[in-house]
Amino acid sequence: MTGQAKAKKTAAKRSAPNKKTAQQANTAAQWGGLMGDGVDVATAVHEAVSQSIDVVSAETLAYSNRAIEQSVTAASALAEARSIGDVVDVQTRVVAQAWHEAFDYWTKLGESAAETAQKGFSAS
Repeated sequence: MTGQAKAKKTAAKRSAPNKKTAQQANTAAQWGGLMGDGVDVATAVHEAVSQSIDVVSAETLAYSNRAIEQSVTAASALAEARSIGDVVDVQTRVVAQAWHEAFDYWTKLGESAAETAQKGFSAS
């Protein structure tokens, strides 16, 4: 086969339309649909997780600020205590308040996690 004949044969192969069987076309359509849904789901889950991280950050900052304020208030109250009974009362109030703050904080984080999971599952 001459070089010219070989070039014509190669050019003919390249210009021939790529024919797909019905099965190949169906498989491609199924995978294409799956990939499209996957991108949508991934985007929705990413948005839900981002929102949850924002909530966690805001709650953590607020909790930290309240804890600092409570510590300063407790230190002032302890400095003004006149007896052991006053010290015990101040410490009891501080511990009770800290427990309630921590409980509220962890409750809000749990709710945020539940909402994120709900959004993630509803996206799929």
